[in-house]
Amino acid sequence: MLSPILMEIRIGPQGAWKAFFDRPGYNFISAERVSGMIWVSFICPNGTANRMRASILVNSVKKGTPGCDCCFVSPTSANYIEALERLGIAHLHGKSTRKTDRVRVRCQNSHEWETTVVSLCLSAKNGKAGCPQCRDEKHSSDAGHIFFQELQAAGYEPLDPYVDARTTIRIRRVADGALNKMTRLMWTSGKRWLQPASRPKTPEDLRDEFKLIRPDFEFLGVVEYRGCRSLVRIRCPKGHEYEALSHNLRHTDKCLHCIDFNGQSKQEQDFYEEVLKIFPGKEILRHWDQYPNSFKKMGARKLNFDVYIPHLKLAVEYCGLYYHSDLFKLPFAHLRKLQLAEQNGIRLITIFSDEWLNNREIVLNKIQAAGGLLKKIYARSCSLVQLTKEESRAFFSTYHLQGASPQSITFGLKYEDEIIGAMSLGHLTRNVEKYKNWIELKRLAFKSGIAVTGGSGRLLSICEQWAKEHKILGIISYCDLRYSQGKVYEILGFKNETTRIKPHYHYMRGITRWNAQTFKKTATDRLSGKTERELMRERGFQRIYDCGHLRYVKQF
Repeated sequence: MLSPILMEIRIGPQGAWKAFFDRPGYNFISAERVSGMIWVSFICPNGTANRMRASILVNSVKKGTPGCDCCFVSPTSANYIEALERLGIAHLHGKSTRKTDRVRVRCQNSHEWETTVVSLCLSAKNGKAGCPQCRDEKHSSDAGHIFFQELQAAGYEPLDPYVDARTTIRIRRVADGALNKMTRLMWTSGKRWLQPASRPKTPEDLRDEFKLIRPDFEFLGVVEYRGCRSLVRIRCPKGHEYEALSHNLRHTDKCLHCIDFNGQSKQEQDFYEEVLKIFPGKEILRHWDQYPNSFKKMGARKLNFDVYIPHLKLAVEYCGLYYHSDLFKLPFAHLRKLQLAEQNGIRLITIFSDEWLNNREIVLNKIQAAGGLLKKIYARSCSLVQLTKEESRAFFSTYHLQGASPQSITFGLKYEDEIIGAMSLGHLTRNVEKYKNWIELKRLAFKSGIAVTGGSGRLLSICEQWAKEHKILGIISYCDLRYSQGKVYEILGFKNETTRIKPHYHYMRGITRWNAQTFKKTATDRLSGKTERELMRERGFQRIYDCGHLRYVKQF
């Protein structure tokens, strides 16, 4: 539940915090359990009544400190003035009667900052520098001195002054005078010499390099110039034209279309044959080309769809994970093709190969739904029920392409004692202050082969009723553009608040795809000085980008 139920249970001294009252002067009054936390009321030696969490009392026993604020020796103005004199700090403004008062001070090096009275008193008591900037500069200066000593001992001469661990400095190798760049973070992680960066490659350099590594292919030109990561267009000996990133051409000597045509891509052929079975007697085109209407005058490249159904103006792009990863595709490639298809009045569904391998029935159901071939059942013929977590997990794992997800509550539609639709709500995936006290529509799915007319609206109405009872302000949801155009959200009264569509990425290796959140950088990874992309590539993972998401909101 998003709004926890408050429970007050009176209890006596118990557990680890019972030792707190073994000290003289502390008198126990009462304790109660509220929302899973124990709050203790007591009187301290100063005669003040206090109410604090039991975990704080346990920590005070472990550290040997008083449990309440009033029993701390609060620094007086005299203590504060003494601390300023000891640290050599000048007071600028702010009250100093209580330890929690915030004051503004200036050190001998003219650094100004805001702090609390107790922080300065503790710094003076422990003999630490009161100014954080002076303390950081001293630490940085010591680290930079050690870094330069190690460079010189290894035969390198630093050419730039030291700033911090992440700032790049130029170094010269004494033996041959070669120049390079280095950071202290790279040096401490074991790197000793980086290969000097070559000059940016010109389009002529790309053409000459291509002739050396692929002499049997024809270089047609540069589509997007980005140095060594330029997008180029090439033609294989069999006449197939396609685009690829220039720095990845050395990774494979095979044409992407030849791989499909010579039978090596059996998954796409299998998908095409299944689509033929769904629309018997209808024309289904494979690898259909079309020049975009909006780009005709500009002489742009063709639109190529893996499967095209002319009578529905429906296209399907089947994306093998490896050849659609960032080794061969730019991040906006799939989104760009989707936008060009929409400009020409074509609906495009983009499918990744792992989805076809693992959830074939769900993928085919989406094709059938686009063709209007599902059996219709009216929502008024169904009954509304609240599903258990086990029922919810089983239903979404079977009928939703992304599987089950953490949820707070799930409502379902039953028809003849069988669950045929479900909608789940849960905590927000991204915590945004603007959407505080909102809830997210996590999953919406219906049984394969069935279209429930009015089912989404009826499920949303019961979800809204539940949300209002729990004082929730609104519902937020995300639409994956690979499958949906977001029309169902507009029908249900949601508002599109997307300002800019940005592709999201997953990581892939072999035939498996993972959510990017699965591979967050650890503390060790951060010390390496490498980016997330560099670390994942070293482990054999590549990024694959989707078409982006739309954010829909509905405020009550």
